[in-house]
Amino acid sequence: ADPFTVVQTVTSASVLQAPVTRAASRLHPGAGATVTRARPLLAWSRVRGARLYNLQVFRVRGTSLTKVASIFPRGNRARVKGLAYGHRYAWRVWPYVARTGYTREPLGLSYFDLM
Repeated sequence: ADPFTVVQTVTSASVLQAPVTRAASRLHPGAGATVTRARPLLAWSRVRGARLYNLQVFRVRGTSLTKVASIFPRGNRARVKGLAYGHRYAWRVWPYVARTGYTREPLGLSYFDLM
């Protein structure tokens, strides 16, 4: 047998805890998807009257979430940078509608694995 050294561990997606999702069908990629691009394209359904969206991305660690990105695209999709391979990320989108401001609830809440 040849000796070897493990220099980095990658957590298997099957042992990561899945965060709660809400209206995930409005978000793409779908809940539990495996993404392979370092800057994934996240997309969501348009909201009538929305002029701006607040896209928030969180790294999932056990049962806790740590925010890693918050961007404000004017359209219904955006590429997110600064994510690391081997992690699970939860994300949500808050529409900003003229006259009423941000909606009471996010448009949806979902998660993906970056592998």
